[in-house]
Formats: sequence, structure tokens, C-alpha cells
Amino acid sequence: MLSVPTPFHLKLTSSEIRHGYPEGNTEIEVWWVNADRWRREVKSPTFSQTAIQDGTRHYESNGGE
Repeated sequence: MLSVPTPFHLKLTSSEIRHGYPEGNTEIEVWWVNADRWRREVKSPTFSQTAIQDGTRHYESNGGE
């Protein structure tokens, strides 16, 4: 039997501390309702992405260098 994951919100922050490169600092955030409804945001000093799945509709936006 497959178990259905419960909705969740996850926020991950990554920092590059060894060499001090601020472009290595990244934040990833995920809002999950189910396989057909979720949102993901990725943010760093040089790149950003938002992806949204809402049933059959999908949206994605990319920015940065």
C-alpha cells in the first residue's frame, strides 16, 4: 500500500563559509500539498527560480545571470 505524504513546508538555507563566496549562499523553499499541487522557490545572489504546479497548470520563472 502506498502512503500519501502529508502537506509540508520546507525551508533550507545553505551558506558557503569555507571560501567566503556570497554567491554560494542559497535559500530553497518548498510548499507541498500533493504531487499535483506544490510550489518551489530557489534564491541566491546570482539566480532565482519559482516553479508552481497546480493540477494541470505549471508555471516557472527563472532570473539571474
